[in-house]
Amino acid sequence: MITIKPFARGALLKAHDLKGQDADFPRELMAFVLENQFVDVCLCGVHTFDQLKLNFSASWTGLSPERREALRMLGGGTELQGGGIAWLEKGWLYA
Repeated sequence: MITIKPFARGALLKAHDLKGQDADFPRELMAFVLENQFVDVCLCGVHTFDQLKLNFSASWTGLSPERREALRMLGGGTELQGGGIAWLEKGWLYA
């Protein structure tokens, strides 16, 4: 399976200092997605070569059980009135 939008269209990144203490946060999010046994590829947009290298390294980034649980809780999405998740394209599935 191929996944897209591991950062929920950037919504999961907005409250983080990505040039400072939270620089590894995008990699952790991608590592979390890639830990799913049904996921083969995790795609996201990149703007720089450094972002590309950081995202690629997610494939060998390990997460502690505590960090995994924190990311699981964070990734639940924002429910829309009437169902659905705010950042997910209409007709797409959240698994």
